[in-house]
Amino acid sequence: VSNCGYGLGSAGKYIAVARNMAGITVTEEEAKEHIAGYRRKHPEIVAGWRACADALYAIAQGASMSVDPWGLVTTDKDGFVLPSGRKIRYPNLRQKEIGDGGWQWVFGEGRNERKVYGGLCDENIVQALARDILMDNALEIKKITGVYPCHTVHDELVFVVPETDAQAMLDTVQAVMRTSPKWFPALKTWSEGSVA
Repeated sequence: VSNCGYGLGSAGKYIAVARNMAGITVTEEEAKEHIAGYRRKHPEIVAGWRACADALYAIAQGASMSVDPWGLVTTDKDGFVLPSGRKIRYPNLRQKEIGDGGWQWVFGEGRNERKVYGGLCDENIVQALARDILMDNALEIKKITGVYPCHTVHDELVFVVPETDAQAMLDTVQAVMRTSPKWFPALKTWSEGSVA
């Protein structure tokens, strides 16, 4: 999915990623059809990329705008403001000319200068919101059980408890992780877990 998403839109890049990451050979025509088909099937994702691309202008101008239909993520002069109040910052965001007479959004300075575009901003927002949901879950579980996770991996919470408490802990973790975030009750969440 992310190979048709987050801005990987050129057939050449798609072909290279398919070959290097999955060992799959696709023709240029197949790559173009995969990309176009994904985008036709998921217009809301394409709209999200465009909204984030538009948001880069707002950030550069120090303006506030809502990025999503629910008003959860907004912009300010620093970057994106999340429902938690945390920010995804793009310091010194500006447009920079590139070799073919076009331009590219960049932020940072010198060796820390990085390209940024709508699809990448969308990815940053999705990952930041997922992190906030996971940490909210961890804090809620701590409040209920008194136990902090001993480890996290992307969207996983790992707890170490006495074997006699394991099933009750798993049940609590599942109940919490299957509850929508307070700041986005329309979001449906789910989890799977096990005792090991």
